[in-house]
Amino acid sequence: MPQYHQMVDIQIQHDWTKTMDVTRKVLSLKDSVEQSTEFGYSDHYDLGQLGNISDHRLSESWYRISSQLIRNTMPWLPLLLDVLKDLGPDHGDISYLSGDAGVHIDQKTTPSALNYIFYNTDPDAYTWIQDESGYEEVYPSIINTSVILNAHVPHGIKNNGDRWALSIHFNADYETTKQWFDRNPLLKI
Repeated sequence: MPQYHQMVDIQIQHDWTKTMDVTRKVLSLKDSVEQSTEFGYSDHYDLGQLGNISDHRLSESWYRISSQLIRNTMPWLPLLLDVLKDLGPDHGDISYLSGDAGVHIDQKTTPSALNYIFYNTDPDAYTWIQDESGYEEVYPSIINTSVILNAHVPHGIKNNGDRWALSIHFNADYETTKQWFDRNPLLKI
């Protein structure tokens, strides 16, 4: 039987309030700029030096916000990315979702991903992953938990609240990412 996700143990001691406040401020700038590009199922908004916003149009309200201002609120993030360097991580961005996330696969250049859920108002929210054969896996959106997933298998999120996550995509394939986390079962930041 295939495996498309795995819970991993990452312990992050961080007050997410400032991170969420700065993310909200950056996100509020979306309507002040024109859409710059389309990529897959997302509209992208370039905020110049402030970063960019990806608006997933198959979802009710789902954004991936990439900004150095936001990353600066997480002074431990460079250390985490350095620890994960063998997997080819991206910069680490914030994913904010209100409502369901539509079915999607991630970019071809990033076949695996890590999501650290740090805030969620829907205790019943979950991510589902379903391959072409109909085989499905599900994992809950529990605060302070991390999961790695095969980002090239169609997946989505069932959610009736606000869900926030630190999202890191990897250049490494899922099996390589899974093996790395099997060898490194606990990360404390």
